[in-house]
Amino acid sequence: MTEREPIRAGVVLLSNAAILAGTIVFGWSPLTVVAAFVIDAALGTARILLERSLAGRPPGEAVPPDDPYNSFEQFYGYLLAKRGAIRVAHRLPALYPRNAPFVFSRHIVFFALGVLAALTAVYVRLPAGGIAPSLVAVLPFVVGKHLSILAGWHATGVYDRASAVTVRPRELLYTVLVGLAAVLVAFAWPRGSEQVAAATALALVPKLAFDFREAGIGPCPLTFDPRAGATEEPVEVPAGTPDRVFGTDDRAVDREALAFGLVYAIYPGLLVTGPWGVAAVVSFDSLRITPATTALWVALTLVVTLSVTFPWMRLGCANVEYRVYEGSLVAYDAFLEEPQWVLSDNVRAVSVDGDVRIRGYDGTERRIEFLERPNEFARSVRRALVETA
Repeated sequence: MTEREPIRAGVVLLSNAAILAGTIVFGWSPLTVVAAFVIDAALGTARILLERSLAGRPPGEAVPPDDPYNSFEQFYGYLLAKRGAIRVAHRLPALYPRNAPFVFSRHIVFFALGVLAALTAVYVRLPAGGIAPSLVAVLPFVVGKHLSILAGWHATGVYDRASAVTVRPRELLYTVLVGLAAVLVAFAWPRGSEQVAAATALALVPKLAFDFREAGIGPCPLTFDPRAGATEEPVEVPAGTPDRVFGTDDRAVDREALAFGLVYAIYPGLLVTGPWGVAAVVSFDSLRITPATTALWVALTLVVTLSVTFPWMRLGCANVEYRVYEGSLVAYDAFLEEPQWVLSDNVRAVSVDGDVRIRGYDGTERRIEFLERPNEFARSVRRALVETA
């Protein structure tokens, strides 16, 4: 046991005890207890997705799941091979943009939870009593538990050794199961205060065991297998100053981000938010399906998708410099301060068709998008890599 484990164990115990205390001290209704479980599960989902973003090793040949039409293949491609990390502070874990596709691909979880919420609103008569305001007093303990789990795993260096495909591959299923259990409990929970406390204590037993496992405590702690990830070899950059440097056209990047946002607002945006809209309309008497509420729903969905596509495209494309050396071409991300790739041989031809395509003797092709001066760039690359070969 490490010196931090007793503290982490205490925080996990305290967060679960706080929920039980709510039923005893504040006389919580069953609905309030259900709300506490659902909030804890939602925070757990956010934490797991964040943990995938913190994985330091590349995923190797693994690719995030896609739909049968490969609707996200191009979108994923802008970040999947991205090198480098975003470091906010020295003591905080780094965020790796290349892991974003493995986080985004889990939007199906929010669709499943939305369907669950809609079915609950339509078919389940929730118990009376409402949600107690005292629930707010318990939330800091729940948030503290998830922060403690993050800090504990970060301190052991496990995020640095893991990849996005090895970080809790099955734990998101727990969120859906907790939501389902909450629905069943809301449907058949006992009504007396003593019965509610007893039922809460019983429900906390498996939850506490799972929390300990996620925190790496107990006889069966959760472990991440770094062997499932790949190693990343450094990019060898030529010494000296480049002969030419070409930037990206930020407006072209933003136009592509807008196009992705508009398309993804329809699918998967409306698909994911649709069940939540049904749940809201059924649950709140003041809401009605009208042209105004429908327009608001579409607008909010568009805001959500654009808040994903714009940072995504900016991280993927907007900060890349293409540095031309005598005999070499280097793609360098100025924001992440990390070279992305280098070409020094195997270049047969360079062509321009809006984008620049660099073809190798082995039949491979590298496509470079969003250049400010594609024709001038192509001429420089030909002189540096083709004509000198």
